[in-house]
Amino acid sequence: MILPCSRYAKDTSKKIRAVVKMRGEAGEHLASNPPYGYVKDLENKKHWIVDEEAAKVVRRIFDHCIAGKGPMQIAKILPADKVLTVTAYNARQKGWVLPENLYRWSQKSIVGVLERRYRLYRQFQDLYQISEIQKTDGKSKRESADI
Repeated sequence: MILPCSRYAKDTSKKIRAVVKMRGEAGEHLASNPPYGYVKDLENKKHWIVDEEAAKVVRRIFDHCIAGKGPMQIAKILPADKVLTVTAYNARQKGWVLPENLYRWSQKSIVGVLERRYRLYRQFQDLYQISEIQKTDGKSKRESADI
């Protein structure tokens, strides 16, 4: 016998997955908070704008990675150049209390930046493939992707 509570939880889970899938197919971002390097648009909270100051750091991390440096090496380079960590940067932008060590990058932080970009890229690729399949009258559902 299935209890009503477990059935309710299962139905809710299915509904949430369906909504997330619809949002993804519609080209909306699936995360509520933009990743490091982006900020929410003040006029449209579903639209992300490139934060140029943070984007420079992200590009730099990727440049080091492409040059063959690992996360630990990159985590040692950034503090030497007084680059704020993601936490310190967000705290400064939002007027929060700054952490004790503003420049102590960890290997985990570097990997997080690299992986988040990859996931955004994969999300864009998946949306592009979905929109190409669902063409109607020669126009795709999603005309452009701002990622």
